[in-house]
Amino acid sequence: AYVKNDVFNIDRSPILTSGREQTPGRGLLSSTMTVSRGICWYLDTTFCYNFHRLDDSGWDVVLLMRMLFVVISVLCGLVVLWLLTSILKAALCPRVSKSSGGHVEMLTTVTTP
Repeated sequence: AYVKNDVFNIDRSPILTSGREQTPGRGLLSSTMTVSRGICWYLDTTFCYNFHRLDDSGWDVVLLMRMLFVVISVLCGLVVLWLLTSILKAALCPRVSKSSGGHVEMLTTVTTP
């Protein structure tokens, strides 16, 4: 991505956001920002370097990213499913103690004055 300022379209007495008029001054009235629509949409070239390198070496980077996101999504779904089953198991199936003769253990604390 890059920005190209229109240096011929300048206001010689721009008004600042504080309301003050800057005379003499130079205020840009227009600029054009161009963003790449290629495989790397992010603005940082350091971030995009490896994607471009893989694309130049013949890898299908878009397919690779899609597969990575699917794997991450499935793993996150499995973690959420495990958490939900653990919570439901703890809530619906209380522990039975063998030492109490098969009675359900109650987790209560009694304090005496």
